[in-house]
Amino acid sequence: MNTIKKCVKCGKEKSLDLFYNNKKAKDGKCNACKVCMNEVTHRNYQKKRKPKKDWSTDEGFKICRKCLRKKPVGEFNIHHGKTHTKDKLRNECRDCQKAHARAHYISLNKEVERKKRRRWYLENKKLTHGYHLKRKFNISSEEYERLLKAQNGKCAICRADKPGGKYENFTVDHDHETGNIRGLLCSACNTGMGHFKDNPDILRKAIDYLLDR
Repeated sequence: MNTIKKCVKCGKEKSLDLFYNNKKAKDGKCNACKVCMNEVTHRNYQKKRKPKKDWSTDEGFKICRKCLRKKPVGEFNIHHGKTHTKDKLRNECRDCQKAHARAHYISLNKEVERKKRRRWYLENKKLTHGYHLKRKFNISSEEYERLLKAQNGKCAICRADKPGGKYENFTVDHDHETGNIRGLLCSACNTGMGHFKDNPDILRKAIDYLLDR
């Protein structure tokens, strides 16, 4: 049996194992060798492939793949799954992500989907809380637990050992101007701080008012 074959492309004689199989051919092999066929395949692929879009933009900005608008990176959610993006952000902005989620929700049975989401939330409360901490305060669940341990599991102001209200976790108190985390508060203290606009002068006046009464 002949173990050598001449390639019709390059004209070189090569061993049969350097040719792809072809059931229709008499010898069961293609007329062109693997190297030549791979070159043809690659050349045809380059002709058909679409040019890659340039998604680069100014620092601090990102182009949404859905609406194609340039937006600040703050308008893109963190990609919590496996991603190849360097900035670890989703490729679509929050508005497009919400629109897609809303359209998908409308297309489903709302009551069934509502029960499904509620069941998932009840089974993954800790995971959901971790997503909330990362998205809003850029801290991990481990950092939250360290803060809580440093406060002996109590509110940083009134020292209550429960968050209060309908909440299961203490609220992360932060400076709205700098974003720095100040501590963990119960719902009552956090609401009070908000009503007093985080203003020490107003708080002092409130203390003076109570002392004078």
